[in-house]
Amino acid sequence: MLIKPIILRNFIPVLDVLSSIIREKKCKLRNYFLKFRKNFLLNTNKMDYKLRILNLKCYLPDESDGDEIYLKSNGNKIWPTDAKYVHIEGENTPVKVEFTIQKGDSMLIELWDYDLLSANDHLGDLTIQADAHGSYAIEFTKKGKDQSKYALEWEIG
Repeated sequence: MLIKPIILRNFIPVLDVLSSIIREKKCKLRNYFLKFRKNFLLNTNKMDYKLRILNLKCYLPDESDGDEIYLKSNGNKIWPTDAKYVHIEGENTPVKVEFTIQKGDSMLIELWDYDLLSANDHLGDLTIQADAHGSYAIEFTKKGKDQSKYALEWEIG
């Protein structure tokens, strides 16, 4: 359940006043209330963020005629949703997928090149950390015999 931060800021002083009243009364209810207050304050730090993966930029494809790209997270394909892959030769490609992620959590994104007759090529991975709102970009760089370079753009809000 997501509670708006403005409401939380207004509610915390009420908890403090109730706590002082209960403290003065020294009643059994005090322990229950203090436990509730502690749990309430712990849960207010867990906020849902929207993670929007915006674009994938190809600087250097893995194959000379372009790559057949898809993205995975937690072992599942997350993009494209309506095809096996998207053919990319060296352009900026809109991704436009959105996830809900809790503040402080992370999400591993894997970049793959689809191959029909051989094993798919893992072109790299990156970890998105949901620490703060903003726009970000980071590169996938595959090294070795075959090289490629991609950048992923996303925002957290």
